[in-house]
Amino acid sequence: MSLVRLRFRQSGGFAGLIRGQEIAAADSSPEELQRLEHVLKESGLAERANVGGARTPPKSADLIQYDLEIETNAGTRHVVLTDDDVDDRTEPLIRFLQKGSKPMKP
Repeated sequence: MSLVRLRFRQSGGFAGLIRGQEIAAADSSPEELQRLEHVLKESGLAERANVGGARTPPKSADLIQYDLEIETNAGTRHVVLTDDDVDDRTEPLIRFLQKGSKPMKP
């Protein structure tokens, strides 16, 4: 499985700020792409995500929501997580994506 593009959006929390980024394999350095593919593989999200749809997270006050669209040569997968869903496998990916995130308009 080769990564083509990854779209990340973080929203919610107490302040309700929206941050995110889009990473295209064609525009990334080989080192950055290798690191991203590694943390993505370790997270297991590309395999667990549903093709063409997203799981609706529970409505909980002040939880941060993470919306990922993972486009690979095998297709596009979409997954939605909240803080409650982030575990030892997914945390490195979320932290990696947060580092490059910038404020976004709603």
